[in-house]
Amino acid sequence: MDKDEAFYPLRGETYKESRMTNIILWVPGLVWFYYLICGYSPRFVSHFNPFELIFDKQKIKISISLCIYAAMLYLMFIYTTHMGIISLMVYHLIPVLVFATYLVIVTLLHHTEMDVPWFDNSEWNHVKGQLSTVDRHYGHVHSIIHSIGTHQIHHLFPKIPHYHLEEATTHFRKAFPNLVRVNHDRILPSFVRMSKTFVLQRCIGNDVSVFTYSKDQHDS
Repeated sequence: MDKDEAFYPLRGETYKESRMTNIILWVPGLVWFYYLICGYSPRFVSHFNPFELIFDKQKIKISISLCIYAAMLYLMFIYTTHMGIISLMVYHLIPVLVFATYLVIVTLLHHTEMDVPWFDNSEWNHVKGQLSTVDRHYGHVHSIIHSIGTHQIHHLFPKIPHYHLEEATTHFRKAFPNLVRVNHDRILPSFVRMSKTFVLQRCIGNDVSVFTYSKDQHDS
């Protein structure tokens, strides 16, 4: 939790109800764009700033990306002047928002569940971190999204191509049943449930080294 990028517990924070706090539930796709532009509090890092320290080796690539984005925005403007804003929304903006929503749902659900621990630097290691993920199944679209639901094996061996993830997961579960973490709840209800849990319980003390969400607090 000391070096993660998103949806991690916040040290020394106090929960405060706000509209921005609940935006993840109402328009989760916007959360993705906010993360790209501003980062995730309190680690504010913009993915559009080539001078951020963590992007020191990618300055040129980020600068090229910014030029491409600028060109794309110009093309979108030209398209809108000819076809109208409704056409732009239907064929571009809404599909992009749907894709961003998918990214937020997948990111939250595969790293957040009642039994998933978060470790500070003194407790964390590579294997612990990769195993602290959740496998989920996406029903009819599971194969369409490249079996990303097989998330534990994806983290342990990120070079495994998506078309071998199911096979690798089967062998992993058979060899290490005690390390398997899988959730069979429906995707959207799970997202709502864990989003609320995250919002309500994400604030922790400065001395916490291992953190898991509390079911009692979730139900209260």
